[in-house]
Amino acid sequence: MASQQLGAIRRRLPHLLSNHAVTGTVLNFHSKPHVPSHTLLLPQQTRHFSSPATNAKNNTTSDASSSSDAPPSIDPQTLSAIYNRQRATYKKSVSFLRKQYFAEIQSQRERDARLAAIQKAKEERAVLERRRIKAAKSARNAAREVEKREERRREFERELALTPVPIP
Repeated sequence: MASQQLGAIRRRLPHLLSNHAVTGTVLNFHSKPHVPSHTLLLPQQTRHFSSPATNAKNNTTSDASSSSDAPPSIDPQTLSAIYNRQRATYKKSVSFLRKQYFAEIQSQRERDARLAAIQKAKEERAVLERRRIKAAKSARNAAREVEKREERRREFERELALTPVPIP
């Protein structure tokens, strides 16, 4: 189980097994520009140029050629610590992005709600305006009907005045 984890860590962190990690160079792990960079210096005692098992496998006589050809071995605790730091940095950056996306989505929802309220108000105003126009038209039509009725009544009274009434 531990060898599987160590293999997984080594596969995920190939840049740590390069000569830069062995020479004591400071490694910077940048996830995103908004996340502060984390600097890691490998401890002096954990750097191994080559192990005796590697030299026995390769059957090499010079240490210089074996150290440049084979990747250096780094103890599992250091690899685990490096992996955990990178994972923590990744989680922080993901958390930051999720918060940022959530804020963007919230602002978009608020903007959409404001636009929907404006649109609803426009539609309500249009409905009320149509009702007002219809009511005004109905009032004009009603007034015209009253005028017509009044005109017909006057016309009827004139005809009654002109028509002789027979006396029986």
